[in-house]
Amino acid sequence: MFAALSPTAVGAERAECVPTTYRIHHPPTPIGTQLRNYRAQPGRAAGSAPDIPIDATIACLKRTKSSHRGIGDRKQLKILFAFAANQGFLEEISDLEALEELYLRWPVTATDLGPLRRLRRLRMLTIDSPRNVHDFTPLLDLPDLRHLMIENAKHLTGLEFLTAADRLEVIGVEGSMWTTQKIESLRPLAGLRSLQGLFLSNTRVADKSLAPLADCPQLKAMSCARWIAPQAEFERLKRLKPELECQWFDPTMWEKDWLERRTERVDW
Repeated sequence: MFAALSPTAVGAERAECVPTTYRIHHPPTPIGTQLRNYRAQPGRAAGSAPDIPIDATIACLKRTKSSHRGIGDRKQLKILFAFAANQGFLEEISDLEALEELYLRWPVTATDLGPLRRLRRLRMLTIDSPRNVHDFTPLLDLPDLRHLMIENAKHLTGLEFLTAADRLEVIGVEGSMWTTQKIESLRPLAGLRSLQGLFLSNTRVADKSLAPLADCPQLKAMSCARWIAPQAEFERLKRLKPELECQWFDPTMWEKDWLERRTERVDW
């Protein structure tokens, strides 16, 4: 509902109307405007890499068998949506040295993220359902990476690989619509000096503690489910970081009648 309210569209004087969580998740950059315009185009997905113009700067490719072959020759690509990335597809993507934004969409069947280290200009990376990936540490070798979203990662149970992720401004570790992402603790995030936005939709934290986030000096916005921690944890974090935006800081969100209204069954 906030897509039409980006600061670039409405001007700086109305930018305050846009929630902090949205502004952090959708930065108002020229490349962001190009991306939104591209998403609005019907039938934008290419059937094979040769269908993508050699001078294209943005593309969407849904792999079928070997239809990805040749994507590595599109050297001017800055934004790529890649569906069904197997290892071969991922390795060709890693030849796109100008790439700034990469969206690896469901399903990601590649096993090794190491080749992505070659994407030295990459700033934004989304990985959706990496079912075979066990090691996410290669992502921390990307010098320009600022925005990392990982969704429904089958083998990701801890955030230790993020302990030294001081360049990241946005981190998302989220479940899918049908699968909860389970992690042990948020402790590895404590002290991340650049972190501004944290997204934990459909994520459960085993120790139910939000205390580590109090040590993130730049944290401005957090989006998560209510069950990630007890109300007392949200209250404590709000006292420690009153500038942080989180819907669960509002005590009325915990009221029984509000919760019942949210969960009541609708008969059609």
